[in-house]
Amino acid sequence: MGDWCNEYEKDYWQKVKRTPEREVNWNKDHGLVFSKLPQDEQLTIEVLLEYIQTTEPDSRSRKRACDYCYKLAEFAGLEGREQIRSLTGNYSSCIARKKRDRFPAIKRFLISATVLKTLAGAGL
Repeated sequence: MGDWCNEYEKDYWQKVKRTPEREVNWNKDHGLVFSKLPQDEQLTIEVLLEYIQTTEPDSRSRKRACDYCYKLAEFAGLEGREQIRSLTGNYSSCIARKKRDRFPAIKRFLISATVLKTLAGAGL
C-alpha cells in the first residue's frame, strides 16, 4: 500500500505545479487519507473499503476517504473500485456551510436580545 501511495504522489506532482499552498492542500486531503491506510498491507479494494467504513457516514471525512481512495484505486487499476463510490454518502460542503453560517446569526440574535433587555432594565 505504501509503495502505491508514494507512486501516486510522485505522479500527482508531475501533473500539478508544486506550490506551498498546493502542498498544504495535499497534506490535508490526499496525505491525511493515505497516512491512515495500512502502509504494510497489499493494496486491495477490500482494504480500502475497510478503512472507509471506519469513517463517519455522511461526513466530510467519509467523502474525503472515498474521493482519495477511489483515485488511488483508479491509479492502481483496481477492479471493483465503483464499490467505493457507493459509500460516499450525502455529505455536501454547501450543507455544512449552511449549518456553520447559521451560528453567527444566532449569536447576533442573542447579543441583540441581551442588549435590548439591558436597555429596557435601565429604562431606556
